[in-house]
Amino acid sequence: MNLKELRNRIDQLDEKVIKLIIERFEIVEQIMSLKSEVEDKNREKEILDKIRSLTENTGNQEFYNALYNSIFTESKRIQNKSGKQT
Repeated sequence: MNLKELRNRIDQLDEKVIKLIIERFEIVEQIMSLKSEVEDKNREKEILDKIRSLTENTGNQEFYNALYNSIFTESKRIQNKSGKQT
């Protein structure tokens, strides 16, 4: 593959990633009506443990941990907009 083709592939992947993140936040909005509190440290730990397992051979675990902590922060912001308490 040449540079243009590789960049095109990255653009396609970026689009998929964004669509998946949007879908995740849409599900967060649905979940908030089923929870009494926004923050669930046990669920966050469960997700981070799974992410660590999936990324253990990448050498980038700190990045993935930070990424998911950002996702958790935004998920809580979305849920707080509904009036839920952390």
